[in-house]
This record gives sequence, structure tokens and C-alpha cells, in this order.
Amino acid sequence: MKKLFITVIICTIASIQYGYSQDKITKLTGENISCTVTEITDEYIKFKTSSEDLIKTIKKNTVEAIHFASGKVELLNSRIQINDVNDWNKVQIVNLKSDIEGYQEGEHLNAKSISKWSSPNHEKSKIIALEELKKVAASKGYHIVYLTDSSVKTSGGVAPNSKRSKIRVNVSAIGYSYN
Repeated sequence: MKKLFITVIICTIASIQYGYSQDKITKLTGENISCTVTEITDEYIKFKTSSEDLIKTIKKNTVEAIHFASGKVELLNSRIQINDVNDWNKVQIVNLKSDIEGYQEGEHLNAKSISKWSSPNHEKSKIIALEELKKVAASKGYHIVYLTDSSVKTSGGVAPNSKRSKIRVNVSAIGYSYN
């Protein structure tokens, strides 16, 4: 009878602990969220916290790992390490405010590109301007930039093939880092 009583108590304690055990989402910023993960999609993780019944959503690309209550760990992303301008290709450009949520805001960044006017050069100028923006961000240690403005202007001669016709692409962004 004593063994049965002890077994019942141990099972009760284990079920209480299991009922209260939680998953943990570790964001790339280092922040941890204690929760219960309810769904994982290609872009989002849906979860509930113990203090609210509301299902919340977090973008998957902002999460480093999910530590499930079962002990399983799912690694999703690694922190980007920017050492100098040579790491410019690691810098991410984002267009949504939600992609920078929780990151440390830095300074405003600008870059531009100028080329002769033609349809192929139009797209190439945009790419060059964005690459320059990434290089500026990397030189300042930012791993993510939030694009705030992009403009394309033509100047010079009236005809597209005029020697003076130019395409000017200007891009502006705000640099962000983990902390």
C-alpha cells in the first residue's frame, strides 16, 4: 500500500510538472520567450504564453532556436557575424517593420549608383546601389538594414541613348544590430 501511495504521488507530481513545462523560443537578439508553440509554418511560429490565451506570431527568420518542453531543440537561424566591410554580402535588407522588431536601431545610411541610361542598366543600377548600401552597413557593423526610401531618376539628354543621359539610384535605410 505504501509503494502504491508513493507511486501515485510521483505520477501526480510528474503530470503537474509536465502540464506546466513550457517551450522556449530564443530570438536572434538573445531574448527568450517562455511559451507553448502551437504551429510552425514556412514563415511564422505561432505560440501562446502562460499569461494570455491569445495566439501570438513571430517571424521565423528572427528566431535562433526553439527549445521544446520535450527536450528537442530545433535550430532555425544563426546570428550573423559582421566583422568589417568584407562581410557586406551577409547584410540583410528588409522592407517590413516587423523584420526589425527587437533589434537595436542604429544610424541612417545612404548609397547611390550612377550609370548610363538603358533598360539593362536601370536594373543593374538598383542592384549596385543596394550592394553599396550593404557595404556601408557592414563597415558600421550592422547586420540588417531597413529600407526606408529608394528613388530612380534620369538626367541629361532627352534621348535615352544620349551620351549625357544618366540613371541615378539613391537608397536610404536604417542600420540595425542585435544589441
